[in-house]
Amino acid sequence: GNGDDNGNGDDNGNGNDEPLLADEWHWFYGMSNGNTSGNVHQGGHVSFNLNDNQHYISVGNKVYAFDVAQESTTVLFSVPSGQATYLNMAGDYLYYINDDTDGLYRYDFTDQTITKRLEDMHEGIYFLHRVQTRYHIIYQGDLGLYWGHYRPNDHGILSRIANVVKLDEYGGRVYLLSEGSLTMQMRDGGTGAGSSTWAKFEDDFDVSIIHDYLVLNLTDYLYANIAMFVDKADGSGLFIYHHQQDEPFTLIHGGSVHAFKHLNFDGTHLYYVYQQTLYKVPLDDPSNKAVITVFTEPVDALYVVNHWLYYRHTGASTIYQIHPDSNQIRSFEP
Repeated sequence: GNGDDNGNGDDNGNGNDEPLLADEWHWFYGMSNGNTSGNVHQGGHVSFNLNDNQHYISVGNKVYAFDVAQESTTVLFSVPSGQATYLNMAGDYLYYINDDTDGLYRYDFTDQTITKRLEDMHEGIYFLHRVQTRYHIIYQGDLGLYWGHYRPNDHGILSRIANVVKLDEYGGRVYLLSEGSLTMQMRDGGTGAGSSTWAKFEDDFDVSIIHDYLVLNLTDYLYANIAMFVDKADGSGLFIYHHQQDEPFTLIHGGSVHAFKHLNFDGTHLYYVYQQTLYKVPLDDPSNKAVITVFTEPVDALYVVNHWLYYRHTGASTIYQIHPDSNQIRSFEP
């Protein structure tokens, strides 16, 4: 179904406005990416298909297809139990993790079938992110959580590092953070060979808390920039960390580190929630941040497909969509 979160919106999402941003695509949304880091970090309930100009939204046991050009919604497929999470495109397939079984599955767009991709011994998968030819997963192993690579050809897992709780990838390098650590490892995202770099945030920058982070895909920088919610000796809030620059931290928004949530990025703007306010920050002018909306109740995810925004209230199953030009809101319900 579709409707309005606050009772006064247009089901079509854009009213009579001509779309300006609605069908704009950025370079890093190409088929080399199964989904964006900002989306998969928050559970991956929303993804996209560049070829068909469609968004995929997982709500309840259904995955919806939203056609951007028509602004129409259909049910793509349903799962027998649980919910499809960590949606990632790969050619003619949509990979996902079922949150009921923690198993890896694949929907085939050609014959409209669902198949399980890993044997039962590899259940316990908690994260999936496809980037180019690599399928990063975090799964439960003998010594806790591991970062590994899923191999689609033989349905195996190539193990890498234990005790990884979060990872991101940019420019062929992965950015890994272990549980309870304030040191980020930056290493080759494929073979694991080659040099690694460590950013020792506690020792070098007086950081006491890393609440969240997101590597920003920017073409005009040699080194990746990382948006971070951190608590530092000289203040806390949202910073952008510029790797290997003399002044590595730029403050974007000061405040209690625990009041910030839901980092995401659309190629030009950074999005986040502070307390219950949704902000949009142009990275070419970070001081010019704008308020998109103030949520009436807490949200537990913020997804971005280009400039389209999706969010879900904490404890609820409905996902809401914000149109990028009109800011009209519609809902996707189970």
